[in-house]
Amino acid sequence: SFFPDDPRLARSRPLAQEFLILQDLNNLEIDSLECASPKLSLAERDLIAGHLMSGKKLNWDQLRKKLKLSSAAKFNLEEGGRKELSVNPIAPRFEGTKAKPGPFPGGWGDLPDEVQTQIIEKLETAETEEDVAGWASADLKLDEEIARRLSKVRLPDGHLRIGERACRAIVEQLRKDVCVYSVAAEQAGLKHSDKEDGEFFDRLPAYNRIDAMQRHIGFGTGDPLDPPDKRYGRISNPTVHIALNQVRRVVNALIDRYGKPEEIVLEIARDLKKSQREKDEDKKRNDANRAANDSRRVELAKGGHIIDGQRRIADKLMRLRLWEELGSPNERCCPYTGEVISLARLLSDEVEIEHILPLSKTLDDSPANKTVGMRRANRLKRNLSPAEAADRHPDVFDKAGMIERARSMPKNKRWRFEDDAMQRFAEQKSFMDRQLRSTQYLSRLAREYVSKLFPAADETGARRTHVWVVTGSLTSLLRHRWGLNLGDHNRKSRDDHRHHAIDATVIGVIDRSLVQRLSTIAAKEEREGIERRLADLDEPFDGFVDQVRARIDTLMVTHRAKHGHFDAGDPSHTSGKLHEDTYYGKVRDTPENAADLELGNVVRRKPVVDLKPNEIGKVRDLKLRAELAALLERIGKNEKALAAALAEWSSRTGVRRVRVLKPEEGVTPIRDRKTGQPYKYVVPAENAWIDIVETPDGVWRGAAVDSFAANSGGADGWQTKYPDATFIMRLRKGDVVQLFDADGVNSVKKVYRIGVAANRLYLAPANESGELQKRHDDKDDLFRWDLANIGKLKERRARRVRFTPAGRMKTVPHGTI
Repeated sequence: SFFPDDPRLARSRPLAQEFLILQDLNNLEIDSLECASPKLSLAERDLIAGHLMSGKKLNWDQLRKKLKLSSAAKFNLEEGGRKELSVNPIAPRFEGTKAKPGPFPGGWGDLPDEVQTQIIEKLETAETEEDVAGWASADLKLDEEIARRLSKVRLPDGHLRIGERACRAIVEQLRKDVCVYSVAAEQAGLKHSDKEDGEFFDRLPAYNRIDAMQRHIGFGTGDPLDPPDKRYGRISNPTVHIALNQVRRVVNALIDRYGKPEEIVLEIARDLKKSQREKDEDKKRNDANRAANDSRRVELAKGGHIIDGQRRIADKLMRLRLWEELGSPNERCCPYTGEVISLARLLSDEVEIEHILPLSKTLDDSPANKTVGMRRANRLKRNLSPAEAADRHPDVFDKAGMIERARSMPKNKRWRFEDDAMQRFAEQKSFMDRQLRSTQYLSRLAREYVSKLFPAADETGARRTHVWVVTGSLTSLLRHRWGLNLGDHNRKSRDDHRHHAIDATVIGVIDRSLVQRLSTIAAKEEREGIERRLADLDEPFDGFVDQVRARIDTLMVTHRAKHGHFDAGDPSHTSGKLHEDTYYGKVRDTPENAADLELGNVVRRKPVVDLKPNEIGKVRDLKLRAELAALLERIGKNEKALAAALAEWSSRTGVRRVRVLKPEEGVTPIRDRKTGQPYKYVVPAENAWIDIVETPDGVWRGAAVDSFAANSGGADGWQTKYPDATFIMRLRKGDVVQLFDADGVNSVKKVYRIGVAANRLYLAPANESGELQKRHDDKDDLFRWDLANIGKLKERRARRVRFTPAGRMKTVPHGTI
C-alpha cells in the first residue's frame, strides 16, 4: 500500500473494478493503418469502459467491431495471449439472468456509488445470510424476496496491491486522460515504481514481505492469525517459490559470514544478442507464416467459409495448416485410418484437430503435437499414443500404414507415431521445457529480489546498479575458452554437480566491459565467430585456471534436505508418493479360496487388452483363464501380437475386464472413516525413512517406515521391532552420510534409495549427477552404486552430516533424529 495505514482494497469494490478496467484500456495499443494513433481516444475509452463496467464482456473481435476496425487490426494485449479485456464481475452477480434474476435485475448500475459500497461492505462483513437479509429489509426497504436474493450473492475473493486512498487518487487521474498507471500515480503525487520505492534491507526478508514483490504474488488473506504464506500470499509456481527461499537462505548466510556484498552477479536463462543474420531468419520465418495464413484466408473465403470478424477463424486456419502438412493436395488423408480428407470434409464435424501424443500425459498443446484426423478414430484413440492405439485397435489403426503416412509430415511430428514415442517425449522434451520456463521466470524474480539489498541511488543521488546479470551463453563461451569444463574434450559434463560451481566462478570474474565487448561481437557474428574472437582472451589473472581446478577437486556439493511436507517443519511427516496407483481387494483366507491364495493374496480388475503374458495364468475366473491360456499358447509371448489377439477376443466375447490375482506382502488397508472397516488395499509406494539402531549384540540394524504409514500415523517404530536397541540415526532419501570406503577413503555420499529387502542403502558420491541407475548399468561409465550393507555401516563409521546454507559441513550426533 502507498499509505501504511491504508489496507489493500478488496477486488469486490466498484472502485477496484474501475481501476482494473481503466488500467487495461489505457495500456491498450492498436496496430492498424486505419488508426491515426495507437491509443484510444478519451471518448472511445469511456464508451468501452462503460460497457465493461456494466458486466458485459468484450473479446477482441467484438472490440474491433465496436471501434469499427477490420479484422487485420491487432491489439497489444491480444498478442500477449489474453482472450478478452478485464470486465466488472460484480454487476452480473447482482443483476442475474432471465432464468435466475438477481436482487437488482437491470438496475445495479443505476444505484448510487455509496449505496453499492454499503451493500458490498455488508456482504463482506456479515456472518450469516440472515444478517444480510434483515439489514436489506430494514435499511434498504427491500421486500422479503429481493432481500433473500441479495443475501445469496457471492463476491469474488482477493485484493488489489494498493489501498483505497491510493486507488482513488490514481483512478481520478486515469479518468482524466488515457495515461498509463505509472503516469497517473505520479500525477497523483504517489510513488509508483516498485523497483524504485526506496526500500532496501541489510538482510533479505521473505520475498512476500517486500512491497515491490507483491505484484508477482497471489492475493494473501491479510489475516495475522494465518500462516505467513497464506497471510501475505505466495508465488504460485512451487519451483520458483522454493528457489527464492533458498536464495534468501544462502545470501543471508554469506552476509552473516562475510558481510554485505558490493555487487551481486546473476546468470540468467537468456541467449546472447542475436546476429543480424539470425534476426533476418526470424523475420523471414514470421513473414512466411503471415503470408501462409493470408493465403489460407483467401482459400476459405473462396469457399464461403469465413467473413471478416467471424469467430473461430483461428480454428479454421489451424485446420488448414495441419491439413497442408499431410502431403500434396491429392494425398491428404487421415494419418490413422487412411481416409481421404477433402477441404469440405476438413471443415466438417467428421474431422477434428487431434493431439498426436495425448495431452493428458504430455501437456503438449503446441502445433508440433497436433494433426487433423477422423473424429471416430480420435474417439477410439483417446489418451493413447498412435502406436498404443494401433496395438489396442488393429482393426481401425493400421500401424505400418500410419507410419508410412507420417513420413510426409514435418520431421518434428514423424517420431510421434513410433513405438517409443512416449518414452522419447518423457526423456527429451517435457522436463526440459518445464525446467526452462521455470528458470527464466526465476531469473527475473531473483534479480528483482536481491536488488532489495541495495538503495537505488547513493548518498549524492546518483543511480548505481549493484545487481547485474550475465547470460548462460556467455558463461558457456568463457568456460570453454579457459578449459574449465569437467567432461572429456573440454565439454561440459552434467554428470557432476560441480559444474554449477565452475559456472559461478566464471560469473565472478566477468566485468561489464567484457559483457559489452561480447554483446557487440554477438550482434555481428555467429557463435563460431565469437569463439574465434575470444582466442586471444587471457585468463583474469595468472594462475586463475590452476586455482579453480585445484579448488574444484576438494569441493563438496550440498543437497537440500527434504524431510517434511512442502513448507512443513514437522520431521514426523514426509512428502512423496504415498502408494501405488492400483487399488486391490483382499482374498479372504477360506477353504474355497485355497487355490486362489496360492497365486496371490490380493486381486484387482484389469482391462483384457492390458494383460501381460505372465498375468493370464493368474486370472481368477477359471473359465476365462482357460480361454486366455489357450489364446496365449496359440499366439506366443510376443506382447504386440498378444495385445492384438486380446483386443479381438475382448471385442468378440464382450469381456472388457478380468480379475487378476497377485501376491503382495505389504498391502495396506484403506478404512471407511465411519465404520473403520477396510474396503480396499494399496501397496505403499516407497519407504519414507529407515531408523538405524544398535541391538544389544552390538550389531546395527534397520527398521524402515513406508510413506503411507508415516503420513497416516500407522507406523510401527523401531521400538516395536527392536525394543532393547539404542537409536543411532534416521536416514531419508536425500540425506547425506560420511563414511569410510573399502579402500580407507573418507567419503561423503547421498542416500538415493532404501532397499529394505536387501538390507542395504543405495549411496552415491554427493557430486555425482545424471541418471545414476543408467550410469551404473553402463559398462563404459566409471560410476557404480555404493550398495552399503546396513550391518556394516558401524564398521564404516557412518554418520549423518548436514550442510549450512553457507556450505559448511556439520556432523549430526548419533541419537539425533
